Amino acid sequence: MWRARGPTVAMLWLAVSLCVPETAMADIRENCLSPRQVQLLDALQAEVGAGRHQVTSVVDLNAPPSEIYRAATEVDQMASWMAGLQSGAYEARAPDEPISIGMVRRLSFGSVADVEEIVAANPPSVFAYRITGGMPVSNHLAVMLLELVGDGSTRFSWHQYFDGAAFSPIAMIQKRQLNGFVSTSLETLREKYGGKTLTSC
Repeated sequence: MWRARGPTVAMLWLAVSLCVPETAMADIRENCLSPRQVQLLDALQAEVGAGRHQVTSVVDLNAPPSEIYRAATEVDQMASWMAGLQSGAYEARAPDEPISIGMVRRLSFGSVADVEEIVAANPPSVFAYRITGGMPVSNHLAVMLLELVGDGSTRFSWHQYFDGAAFSPIAMIQKRQLNGFVSTSLETLREKYGGKTLTSC
């Protein structure tokens, strides 16, 4: 198992309370994604029964999709940009074995530990997983989409869907927290590779 060094920042994402408006997410879907990517999102949502709440963020990164895909999926690289990640591993994965559908990944964020099932792994363009334990959400789906854009950079979008607590104000807090986690993480990734954060395309 890979493990980070240094003091924990596990609850960093809990302190962030900004939320991307639904109109902005609709704009990202319509203008920042290719028709093929939109179809793929819809198919994965239907396949896993993804929840009604949505968090989406997108960045253009100055590196090829293959490099960004490894940074986004290999646990030993993820801590360089994923907020609060302390340790993690894919269960029963042999050395140099490709990540594949059905694998289980465990990630520790200090006091929060997620169990995730991989539901799509098509390098270097698509990676998706769902949280099955840890974070108190249901019907979760996270999809990472990568596409080479005209200037040679990679457009990387991260889409998260979930159903939260039945008491709707709590669900909205969870949505703001998750949005903070995604936005903070992708901003760190952008600082690492260079590029720009997109609110529209």
